[in-house]
Amino acid sequence: MKQKNKRGFFLAEETVKIVLAVIVILFLAGFLFSLYYNYQTNKELEIAKTNLQKLVEESDTGAKTFDVIGSRGWQLISYSSVSGVNSLQYCDVVGWENCICICKKTFFDWAFSDIVTACKKNVFCLESQLEISPFIILDETTKLKISDGKITK
Repeated sequence: MKQKNKRGFFLAEETVKIVLAVIVILFLAGFLFSLYYNYQTNKELEIAKTNLQKLVEESDTGAKTFDVIGSRGWQLISYSSVSGVNSLQYCDVVGWENCICICKKTFFDWAFSDIVTACKKNVFCLESQLEISPFIILDETTKLKISDGKITK
């Protein structure tokens, strides 16, 4: 009878070890995924910033077209305090009357919020007179047309 108790105790002890090992492995996997996701998001934001800076520079030099490369899923949106279109808090806080922003909406943002609400995170803005109405969703390569201070796809 003692042997059955020893086997039962041994089985319970091993089960606890296995359960703890699985929990630790899941925690580490989640941590590594989080690190990778943050790295990718930062890398994508840097590419988006570069694209927006080049777009504004090109439009200032009189370019009529601009190719945005590598910003799939990002959106261009403009803000004007005069017209009140696309009330972006970021531009108001820094005191810009007009600005252009690039931001990325996640899956949950698509499902549960509008673009202005979603543009509170993963966003980069520059002061600019360029207008986009209402916004442009970018593909891996997007050819933009610039005419009279307005940007269209």
